[in-house]
Amino acid sequence: MLSMLDQKSFLVPNDTTWFDESQDVYFAKANFKNLEFVANVNLKDLISPSLQKIESAQNALTSQSQLLNEIRNEHEGYAMPFLYYTHDFRFAKPIPKKNYELEKIVLSSNLGDSLRRRHIALSHVILPKQISETGSCFNRPITIKNFGSGVGLDVLNAIRHSHENVGKILNYDINEEALEIGRKVATYLADQEEIPQDKVFYQNKSLLDFEKNGKSQLSIIAGVICGLTDKAASTILKRIYRDLEEGGKLVITCANQFMRDKDALANFIIQHIGTYNDPTNNWGLNFRTKDQLFALLDGAGFVNIEIYDDANYPAKETVGDDVINGVETLPAKAHGYEPVAFPIALPKKEILEKSIGFNWIGIARK
Repeated sequence: MLSMLDQKSFLVPNDTTWFDESQDVYFAKANFKNLEFVANVNLKDLISPSLQKIESAQNALTSQSQLLNEIRNEHEGYAMPFLYYTHDFRFAKPIPKKNYELEKIVLSSNLGDSLRRRHIALSHVILPKQISETGSCFNRPITIKNFGSGVGLDVLNAIRHSHENVGKILNYDINEEALEIGRKVATYLADQEEIPQDKVFYQNKSLLDFEKNGKSQLSIIAGVICGLTDKAASTILKRIYRDLEEGGKLVITCANQFMRDKDALANFIIQHIGTYNDPTNNWGLNFRTKDQLFALLDGAGFVNIEIYDDANYPAKETVGDDVINGVETLPAKAHGYEPVAFPIALPKKEILEKSIGFNWIGIARK
C-alpha cells in the first residue's frame, strides 16, 4: 500500500452522493432496519453533525464485529479482504462484545463477499493462466512483482499450479503483520513441497519504492487503486509499465460501479467507519466503469487489454463448487490451526446466482 505521506494526496475523497440523495429510502429498507436491531445502533448517527454521535455509533459497531473493527484498525489495509477470504477470526483482534449475528450480516454482504470471489478467480484461474502463458512467452522462469500484496495468498495459490514457470516472486507491502503471515504461509507450502524453496520474498516497501530489483515479466496490483484518484492510479500504472519487460503482463483489479449500486447497506457501513484517531476519516472508493479502467490502462501504454469481473471470467466452470462456495484455509494450516470447514455466512444463493461481479479483473500487456 502507499505510505501515509502519499495517502494524504492520493486517496479519493469520501463520496456519499449516491446515498445522500435518497437517505430516507435507504434507512427505511428492511436490511438497514434489521442491522440496527441486531447491533442496537441508530445508523443515522453515522452521518450526524455531532462528532460524539458518530464516534458512539462507530464504537457500537466495531465493539461487536471483528471485521468492522479491523477495517477501523487497518484503514485501507489488508485485513478486510483477508477476513472475507478466510472467515477465520483467529487472525483478528479480540473485541469486547462479539455479536455473531452482526458478524454474519457483515460477512454475507455481496460487496464484501466479492473479495472472496475475486480471490478465487485470481488464485485458481486468472493468475495460473497468466503465469503459464508469460513463462512460455519468455521461455524462461519469470519474475513476478505483487504490489500492495498484503499476505499474497492469490499468488501463493497460483504458483502451486504452475511453479515451474516462476523464477522469483517479490511481494511488496507496508503492513508488516500481513508480510509475516505471508512468509509463514510460503514457508509452510515450501515445507509441504507444494511450491519451490527460496522463490517467494516479502519486502516492506511502498508502491513508490519498488524499482530496484530488476524488471518483472508479470506484475500484479489487486485492490490497490480502488481508493486512489485517477491521477494517482495513472502515475502508478505508468511506473509499473516502465518496470515491466517488453511483452510482460499486468493483472489488476479494482472496484466497479456495481459495488456502489447493488449493495447499499454494506457500502454505507464500510464508507462510514473512520479510524480510531479520526472518526470522520472514512473510506473513499473510486467505483470505476469498465471503460474507465480500460482508459487508465490504455493511457499508461498497455495493449491487448481484457477486462472481466469476479463473477464472470474465462474458465470459471473449471473451478469446483467446493472452492466457489468455500473459504481460504492456507493461513490456518500454516499456523497449525484447525481450518475453518465452512463459511460462516455467504450472500443468499439468489444473489450469488445473479452473477454480478463487484470487482473488475483486468489483464494487459506491455
